[in-house]
Amino acid sequence: MKRWIALGLVLCILIAAGCLLTRTAVDPADYTGDWYCVEDGRLYRFREGVISCPEDNHDSEDDFSGAYLFCKDHVLLFTVSTDGDSQLRELYPAGEPKGEFLCETADGAGRIVFSRSNIAAQNPT
Repeated sequence: MKRWIALGLVLCILIAAGCLLTRTAVDPADYTGDWYCVEDGRLYRFREGVISCPEDNHDSEDDFSGAYLFCKDHVLLFTVSTDGDSQLRELYPAGEPKGEFLCETADGAGRIVFSRSNIAAQNPT
């Protein structure tokens, strides 16, 4: 009987270790940096959880455009437009290399919202 309990514990530990090893790690570099909005082509900076648009206020301290929080495989994005309208979205890294775009679906087939390059933002596919 003790052998079955020990075998069961070992099996549970192996399954838990397998689940932990197959998880996708969160890499803040997937989300931080300069992004171009596909909708308006403007530059947005994602830094330390804050989204800023330096084009609005010429790199002043008051260029807040929103905030983001990265999760296991996506980013939760809260944005405020210049009109004061706010929006909450879940976006996923996609493209080649992975993280070139932020799009609306996990499989990368959804609408692209942000792009790392300005050229891709001006010509979304």
